Amino acid sequence: MAELTILELGESVVQALTGVQRTLARSADEAGRYLMDEVELDVPVRLRIGPDGQVLVSPSEGDEPAHQLTRIRLKLRPAEQDETVGLPPPTGTDRPLTVLPDLTQTVIQRLNGFHIFTIGDFLRVTSSVRGYEMMVQVNMDFDLDKTIDQAKLVASPEMPYMLAEDLLEHGINSRLDFAKLTPEQLKTAVSDRLIEIMSMDEIVRIQAVIRQQPDVIFAGVGKRPTKTNHDKPAGKTSNT
Repeated sequence: MAELTILELGESVVQALTGVQRTLARSADEAGRYLMDEVELDVPVRLRIGPDGQVLVSPSEGDEPAHQLTRIRLKLRPAEQDETVGLPPPTGTDRPLTVLPDLTQTVIQRLNGFHIFTIGDFLRVTSSVRGYEMMVQVNMDFDLDKTIDQAKLVASPEMPYMLAEDLLEHGINSRLDFAKLTPEQLKTAVSDRLIEIMSMDEIVRIQAVIRQQPDVIFAGVGKRPTKTNHDKPAGKTSNT
């Protein structure tokens, strides 16, 4: 029986239910459209920790003793329109591994074998000691630390992933590299194609924000935002 991460299990359920909703919507008649109101699933699974530290599940085939199984209970319903308004847009963590320039198709296929498909999957696995050591031991034939830096650049919450991917194409491989760029270097570090979408002023503003982040400050590149008089708490004045 194939194993899945819990994330993959959730995605598989959502895709199946989306198909059910579409089928119901096509089955409209004089009485109106059929809609799925709520679905409750109780899935008995076997759990184990994979070599990269991820929790893997495989559905029970029905012949295992109950005490050896874990039950995953899911209760799902379609979101109302007003519930989706505040959902965050897709981020760099959702991007595929193909945006990382040092990963060959062969390496990506090997990573897929470990249930690593996106930038977010890659960073989640390599952020644990067990996952990082697994990557080192299996010898994936790429610079692991450099690729982690590239993935962190793409996943940066402070910048659009299109900017991060454009920087990678121009040899800027980390948040630190981006923070170090001088104004003149910055002009040549992004493509004309990107400038048609984002202004240079916006890119400079993003760079300033990156320079104020703890990881960049800790590396000695950025600097803490300076407090203005408006930021200082009001205190008592003394009369001399």
